[in-house]
Amino acid sequence: NAIVPLIKTLTTDKAGDVRKIAAEALAMIGSETVIKPIISVFITEKVMGVRRSIVYALGKIGTEAVIEPLIKILTTDKEDDVRASAGSALGMIGSEKVIEPLIPVLTTDKARCVREIAAEVLGDIGDERAIKPLVNAITNESESVVRWRAAEALGKIGSETAIEPLIKILTTDSESDVREKAAEALGKIGGEKIVEPLIDALINDKARGVRGRVAYELGRIGGDKVTKLLSNTLVNDKDSVVRGFAAHALGNIGSAKVIDLLINAFAFDKEYFVQESIIEVLGNIGNEKAIEPLKRVLKDEGAYCTKNVCGTKNVKDKAFYSLGKISRR
Repeated sequence: NAIVPLIKTLTTDKAGDVRKIAAEALAMIGSETVIKPIISVFITEKVMGVRRSIVYALGKIGTEAVIEPLIKILTTDKEDDVRASAGSALGMIGSEKVIEPLIPVLTTDKARCVREIAAEVLGDIGDERAIKPLVNAITNESESVVRWRAAEALGKIGSETAIEPLIKILTTDSESDVREKAAEALGKIGGEKIVEPLIDALINDKARGVRGRVAYELGRIGGDKVTKLLSNTLVNDKDSVVRGFAAHALGNIGSAKVIDLLINAFAFDKEYFVQESIIEVLGNIGNEKAIEPLKRVLKDEGAYCTKNVCGTKNVKDKAFYSLGKISRR
Protein backbone atom coordinates (compact mmCIF):
# COMPACT_ATOMS: atom_id res chain seq x y z
CA ASN A 1 0.00 0.00 0.00
CA ALA A 2 2.94 2.33 0.59
CA ILE A 3 4.57 1.84 -2.81
CA VAL A 4 2.32 4.14 -4.88
CA PRO A 5 2.53 7.19 -2.56
CA LEU A 6 6.27 6.70 -2.11
CA ILE A 7 6.85 6.60 -5.86
CA LYS A 8 4.71 9.73 -6.20
CA THR A 9 6.82 11.44 -3.54
CA LEU A 10 10.01 10.30 -5.24
CA THR A 11 8.73 11.65 -8.54
CA THR A 12 7.14 14.96 -7.57
CA ASP A 13 8.37 16.26 -4.23
CA LYS A 14 10.46 19.41 -4.61
CA ALA A 15 12.75 18.67 -1.65
CA GLY A 16 15.75 16.48 -2.50
CA ASP A 17 16.00 15.19 1.08
CA VAL A 18 12.38 14.03 0.97
CA ARG A 19 12.89 12.28 -2.38
CA LYS A 20 16.01 10.62 -0.94
CA ILE A 21 14.03 9.31 2.05
CA ALA A 22 11.31 8.04 -0.28
CA ALA A 23 13.94 6.08 -2.26
CA GLU A 24 15.33 4.62 0.97
CA ALA A 25 11.84 3.59 2.06
CA LEU A 26 11.28 1.86 -1.26
CA ALA A 27 14.56 0.04 -0.71
CA MET A 28 13.24 -1.27 2.59
CA ILE A 29 10.10 -2.57 0.89
CA GLY A 30 12.23 -4.25 -1.75
CA SER A 31 9.50 -5.16 -4.21
CA GLU A 32 10.24 -5.82 -7.90
CA THR A 33 7.19 -3.73 -8.79
CA VAL A 34 9.17 -0.55 -8.04
CA ILE A 35 12.02 -1.30 -10.48
CA LYS A 36 10.64 0.37 -13.59
CA PRO A 37 9.21 3.45 -11.84
CA ILE A 38 12.38 4.23 -9.88
CA ILE A 39 14.63 3.67 -12.91
CA SER A 40 12.43 6.13 -14.76
CA VAL A 41 12.90 8.62 -11.93
CA PHE A 42 16.66 7.97 -11.89
CA ILE A 43 16.99 9.02 -15.53
CA THR A 44 15.64 12.50 -14.86
CA GLU A 45 16.81 13.02 -11.26
CA LYS A 46 19.50 15.70 -10.84
CA VAL A 47 20.38 15.40 -7.13
CA MET A 48 23.23 12.97 -6.64
CA GLY A 49 22.14 11.89 -3.16
CA VAL A 50 18.71 10.89 -4.49
CA ARG A 51 20.24 9.08 -7.46
CA ARG A 52 22.54 7.11 -5.13
CA SER A 53 19.57 6.18 -2.93
CA ILE A 54 17.72 4.89 -6.00
CA VAL A 55 20.75 2.78 -6.91
CA TYR A 56 20.85 1.47 -3.35
CA ALA A 57 17.15 0.60 -3.59
CA LEU A 58 17.85 -1.45 -6.71
CA GLY A 59 20.59 -3.32 -4.87
CA LYS A 60 18.28 -4.00 -1.91
CA ILE A 61 15.67 -5.48 -4.24
CA GLY A 62 18.45 -7.90 -5.08
CA THR A 63 16.91 -9.89 -7.90
CA GLU A 64 18.51 -10.54 -11.28
CA ALA A 65 16.01 -8.14 -12.82
CA VAL A 66 18.05 -5.20 -11.52
CA ILE A 67 21.45 -6.43 -12.76
CA GLU A 68 21.17 -5.01 -16.27
CA PRO A 69 20.09 -1.49 -15.22
CA LEU A 70 22.77 -1.39 -12.53
CA ILE A 71 25.46 -2.45 -15.01
CA LYS A 72 24.33 0.34 -17.32
CA ILE A 73 24.63 2.85 -14.48
CA LEU A 74 28.04 1.44 -13.52
CA THR A 75 29.43 1.77 -17.01
CA THR A 76 27.81 4.96 -18.31
CA ASP A 77 26.86 7.34 -15.50
CA LYS A 78 28.83 10.59 -15.40
CA GLU A 79 29.01 10.80 -11.59
CA ASP A 80 31.87 8.87 -9.95
CA ASP A 81 29.99 8.32 -6.69
CA VAL A 82 26.90 7.08 -8.49
CA ARG A 83 28.96 4.56 -10.47
CA ALA A 84 30.61 3.45 -7.22
CA SER A 85 27.17 3.02 -5.64
CA ALA A 86 26.11 0.90 -8.61
CA GLY A 87 29.16 -1.33 -8.06
CA SER A 88 28.24 -1.72 -4.39
CA ALA A 89 24.64 -2.52 -5.33
CA LEU A 90 25.82 -5.25 -7.70
CA GLY A 91 27.89 -6.61 -4.82
CA MET A 92 24.74 -6.75 -2.68
CA ILE A 93 23.18 -9.00 -5.31
CA GLY A 94 26.28 -11.20 -5.45
CA SER A 95 25.47 -12.94 -8.71
CA GLU A 96 28.23 -14.40 -10.86
CA LYS A 97 26.57 -12.60 -13.77
CA VAL A 98 28.20 -9.35 -12.60
CA ILE A 99 31.78 -10.67 -12.91
CA GLU A 100 32.31 -9.99 -16.60
CA PRO A 101 30.96 -6.41 -16.48
CA LEU A 102 33.01 -5.60 -13.36
CA ILE A 103 36.37 -6.78 -14.74
CA PRO A 104 36.85 -3.96 -17.28
CA VAL A 105 35.65 -1.42 -14.69
CA LEU A 106 38.54 -2.49 -12.43
CA THR A 107 41.08 -1.50 -15.05
CA THR A 108 39.48 1.28 -17.09
CA ASP A 109 37.22 3.43 -14.92
CA LYS A 110 38.82 6.84 -14.38
CA ALA A 111 37.64 7.11 -10.75
CA ARG A 112 39.65 5.51 -7.97
CA CYS A 113 36.55 4.94 -5.83
CA VAL A 114 34.88 2.96 -8.62
CA ARG A 115 37.93 0.78 -9.27
CA GLU A 116 38.21 0.17 -5.53
CA ILE A 117 34.58 -0.97 -5.30
CA ALA A 118 35.06 -3.23 -8.33
CA ALA A 119 38.00 -4.96 -6.65
CA GLU A 120 36.06 -5.37 -3.41
CA VAL A 121 32.99 -6.86 -5.10
CA LEU A 122 35.07 -9.23 -7.23
CA GLY A 123 36.70 -10.54 -4.06
CA ASP A 124 33.39 -10.91 -2.24
CA ILE A 125 31.87 -12.93 -5.10
CA GLY A 126 35.00 -15.07 -5.23
CA ASP A 127 34.92 -16.22 -8.83
CA GLU A 128 38.31 -17.31 -10.20
CA ARG A 129 37.71 -15.37 -13.42
CA ALA A 130 38.63 -12.31 -11.37
CA ILE A 131 42.12 -13.54 -10.43
CA LYS A 132 43.98 -12.34 -13.53
CA PRO A 133 42.53 -8.79 -13.51
CA LEU A 134 43.08 -8.53 -9.76
CA VAL A 135 46.70 -9.63 -10.18
CA ASN A 136 47.02 -6.98 -12.86
CA ALA A 137 45.60 -4.43 -10.42
CA ILE A 138 48.05 -5.19 -7.59
CA THR A 139 50.89 -5.00 -10.11
CA ASN A 140 50.00 -2.01 -12.28
CA GLU A 141 47.41 0.10 -10.45
CA SER A 142 48.74 3.56 -9.55
CA GLU A 143 46.46 4.12 -6.54
CA SER A 144 47.56 2.27 -3.41
CA VAL A 145 44.01 1.93 -2.05
CA VAL A 146 42.99 0.00 -5.17
CA ARG A 147 46.06 -2.24 -4.90
CA TRP A 148 45.10 -2.80 -1.25
CA ARG A 149 41.57 -3.83 -2.22
CA ALA A 150 42.86 -6.07 -4.99
CA ALA A 151 45.23 -7.85 -2.60
CA GLU A 152 42.38 -8.29 -0.12
CA ALA A 153 40.20 -9.70 -2.90
CA LEU A 154 42.85 -12.23 -3.92
CA GLY A 155 43.06 -13.42 -0.33
CA LYS A 156 39.29 -13.91 -0.24
CA ILE A 157 39.32 -15.91 -3.47
CA GLY A 158 42.14 -18.02 -2.05
CA SER A 159 43.67 -19.41 -5.21
CA GLU A 160 47.30 -20.55 -5.18
CA THR A 161 47.80 -18.90 -8.58
CA ALA A 162 47.88 -15.57 -6.73
CA ILE A 163 50.77 -16.55 -4.44
CA GLU A 164 53.69 -15.44 -6.63
CA PRO A 165 52.19 -12.03 -7.49
CA LEU A 166 51.32 -11.43 -3.84
CA ILE A 167 54.85 -12.36 -2.77
CA LYS A 168 56.19 -9.81 -5.26
CA ILE A 169 53.91 -7.13 -3.81
CA LEU A 170 54.95 -8.09 -0.28
CA THR A 171 58.58 -7.48 -1.15
CA THR A 172 58.39 -4.55 -3.56
CA ASP A 173 55.31 -2.37 -3.07
CA SER A 174 56.20 1.14 -1.90
CA GLU A 175 53.21 1.40 0.46
CA SER A 176 53.38 -0.45 3.77
CA ASP A 177 49.61 -0.91 4.03
CA VAL A 178 49.60 -2.71 0.66
CA ARG A 179 52.48 -4.96 1.76
CA GLU A 180 50.58 -5.66 4.98
CA LYS A 181 47.44 -6.63 3.07
CA ALA A 182 49.51 -8.85 0.75
CA ALA A 183 50.85 -10.68 3.81
CA GLU A 184 47.31 -11.17 5.10
CA ALA A 185 46.17 -12.48 1.73
CA LEU A 186 49.07 -14.93 1.60
CA GLY A 187 48.19 -16.17 5.08
CA LYS A 188 44.61 -16.84 3.99
CA ILE A 189 45.79 -18.79 0.95
CA GLY A 190 48.37 -20.73 2.98
CA GLY A 191 50.78 -23.43 1.86
CA GLU A 192 54.50 -24.07 2.15
CA LYS A 193 55.36 -21.64 -0.68
CA ILE A 194 54.60 -18.64 1.48
CA VAL A 195 56.73 -19.54 4.52
CA GLU A 196 60.13 -18.30 3.39
CA PRO A 197 58.85 -15.04 1.86
CA LEU A 198 56.96 -14.28 5.08
CA ILE A 199 60.01 -15.07 7.19
CA ASP A 200 62.10 -12.78 5.02
CA ALA A 201 59.55 -9.98 5.43
CA LEU A 202 59.46 -10.45 9.21
CA ILE A 203 63.22 -10.03 9.35
CA ASN A 204 63.75 -7.32 6.75
CA ASP A 205 60.66 -5.14 6.28
CA LYS A 206 61.00 -1.70 7.86
CA ALA A 207 57.33 -1.17 8.70
CA ARG A 208 56.05 -2.39 12.06
CA GLY A 209 52.55 -2.99 10.67
CA VAL A 210 53.89 -5.26 7.96
CA ARG A 211 56.14 -7.17 10.35
CA GLY A 212 53.35 -7.56 12.88
CA ARG A 213 50.94 -8.86 10.25
CA VAL A 214 53.59 -11.22 8.87
CA ALA A 215 54.17 -12.61 12.36
CA TYR A 216 50.46 -13.20 12.80
CA GLU A 217 50.12 -14.95 9.43
CA LEU A 218 53.11 -17.18 10.20
CA GLY A 219 51.20 -18.28 13.27
CA ARG A 220 48.49 -19.66 10.99
CA ILE A 221 51.09 -21.91 9.37
CA GLY A 222 52.98 -23.14 12.42
CA GLY A 223 55.73 -25.73 12.38
CA ASP A 224 58.97 -25.98 14.36
CA LYS A 225 60.90 -23.44 12.29
CA VAL A 226 58.13 -20.86 12.50
CA THR A 227 57.61 -21.45 16.21
CA LYS A 228 61.30 -20.92 16.90
CA LEU A 229 61.40 -17.70 14.88
CA LEU A 230 58.25 -16.32 16.53
CA SER A 231 59.59 -17.23 19.96
CA ASN A 232 62.75 -15.28 19.24
CA THR A 233 60.66 -12.37 17.94
CA LEU A 234 58.55 -12.31 21.10
CA VAL A 235 61.62 -12.15 23.32
CA ASN A 236 64.09 -10.08 21.33
CA ASP A 237 62.37 -7.83 18.79
CA LYS A 238 62.83 -4.13 19.53
CA ASP A 239 59.30 -3.19 18.50
CA SER A 240 56.57 -3.81 21.07
CA VAL A 241 53.84 -4.01 18.38
CA VAL A 242 55.73 -6.77 16.58
CA ARG A 243 56.28 -8.59 19.87
CA GLY A 244 52.55 -8.35 20.57
CA PHE A 245 51.65 -9.82 17.19
CA ALA A 246 54.24 -12.56 17.76
CA ALA A 247 52.40 -13.43 20.97
CA HIS A 248 49.11 -13.73 19.07
CA ALA A 249 50.82 -15.87 16.43
CA LEU A 250 52.23 -18.22 19.05
CA GLY A 251 48.76 -18.43 20.55
CA ASN A 252 47.42 -19.55 17.17
CA ILE A 253 50.03 -22.29 17.10
CA GLY A 254 48.84 -23.19 20.59
CA SER A 255 51.30 -25.98 21.38
CA ALA A 256 52.28 -26.81 24.95
CA LYS A 257 55.79 -25.54 24.17
CA VAL A 258 54.63 -21.95 23.87
CA ILE A 259 52.82 -21.71 27.22
CA ASP A 260 55.95 -21.35 29.35
CA LEU A 261 57.50 -18.97 26.83
CA LEU A 262 54.44 -16.71 26.90
CA ILE A 263 54.28 -16.73 30.70
CA ASN A 264 57.98 -15.92 30.92
CA ALA A 265 57.64 -13.04 28.43
CA PHE A 266 54.61 -11.84 30.37
CA ALA A 267 56.73 -11.57 33.51
CA PHE A 268 59.49 -9.49 31.94
CA ASP A 269 57.95 -7.47 29.09
CA LYS A 270 55.99 -4.60 30.63
CA GLU A 271 55.02 -2.85 27.41
CA TYR A 272 51.26 -2.70 27.74
CA PHE A 273 50.47 -3.80 24.16
CA VAL A 274 52.58 -6.93 24.70
CA GLN A 275 50.94 -7.50 28.08
CA GLU A 276 47.45 -7.18 26.59
CA SER A 277 48.34 -9.52 23.77
CA ILE A 278 49.79 -12.22 26.00
CA ILE A 279 46.89 -11.99 28.43
CA GLU A 280 44.38 -12.46 25.61
CA VAL A 281 46.36 -15.37 24.18
CA LEU A 282 46.66 -17.09 27.57
CA GLY A 283 42.91 -16.81 28.01
CA ASN A 284 42.30 -18.30 24.57
CA ILE A 285 44.67 -21.22 25.15
CA GLY A 286 43.08 -21.88 28.54
CA ASN A 287 46.02 -23.59 30.23
CA GLU A 288 45.84 -23.52 34.03
CA LYS A 289 49.50 -22.48 34.24
CA ALA A 290 48.33 -18.99 33.33
CA ILE A 291 46.04 -18.57 36.34
CA GLU A 292 48.61 -17.37 38.90
CA PRO A 293 50.37 -14.90 36.59
CA LEU A 294 47.01 -13.44 35.62
CA LYS A 295 45.93 -13.15 39.25
CA ARG A 296 49.10 -11.20 40.00
CA VAL A 297 48.09 -8.63 37.37
CA LEU A 298 44.86 -7.93 39.26
CA LYS A 299 46.88 -7.22 42.43
CA ASP A 300 49.58 -5.18 40.70
CA GLU A 301 49.60 -1.51 41.68
CA GLY A 302 52.06 -0.55 38.92
CA ALA A 303 51.21 0.86 35.53
CA TYR A 304 51.73 -0.75 32.13
CA CYS A 305 52.90 2.11 29.97
CA THR A 306 54.39 2.76 26.55
CA LYS A 307 55.86 6.26 26.20
CA ASN A 308 52.92 8.56 27.04
CA VAL A 309 50.20 5.92 26.84
CA CYS A 310 49.18 3.91 29.89
CA GLY A 311 47.01 0.84 29.63
CA THR A 312 46.84 -0.35 33.24
CA LYS A 313 43.02 -0.57 33.33
CA ASN A 314 42.86 -2.35 29.97
CA VAL A 315 45.49 -4.84 31.05
CA LYS A 316 43.65 -5.63 34.28
CA ASP A 317 40.30 -5.86 32.50
CA LYS A 318 41.76 -8.31 30.00
CA ALA A 319 43.35 -10.36 32.80
CA PHE A 320 39.99 -10.61 34.55
CA TYR A 321 38.29 -11.66 31.30
CA SER A 322 40.98 -14.25 30.50
CA LEU A 323 40.75 -15.74 33.99
CA GLY A 324 37.01 -16.12 33.43
CA LYS A 325 37.61 -17.92 30.12
CA ILE A 326 40.07 -20.33 31.76
CA SER A 327 37.72 -21.06 34.66
CA ARG A 328 34.88 -21.92 32.27
CA ARG A 329 36.84 -24.56 30.42
